[in-house]
Amino acid sequence: MIKAQILVVEDQAATADLILEVLKGEGYEAQTVDTLTKARARLKKQPPELLLLDRNLPDGDGVDLWPRSATTRSSRPFPSSS
Repeated sequence: MIKAQILVVEDQAATADLILEVLKGEGYEAQTVDTLTKARARLKKQPPELLLLDRNLPDGDGVDLWPRSATTRSSRPFPSSS
C-alpha cells in the first residue's frame, strides 16, 4: 500500500527529525524544509498530499502557504503548533 507524501515545514532540526522519524516509521514518504522560501519551491516542484506547517518560521508563518497550496493538486495544509 502506498501512503501519502508529506512535507514537513519546520525550522527546529530536532523537532523536524522527530516528526520525520515517526512518519517514516509508519511508512509515509516524508521530507522536511526549514523555511517558507524552501517550502514554496518544493510545492512548485512536487506538491505533497499533506503539509505539516510550523507557525513560527524564520521567514514567516507557515499558514502563509495556504493560498498557494490550495491551488496545487489536492494538498490540504495542516498547521502544527510550535
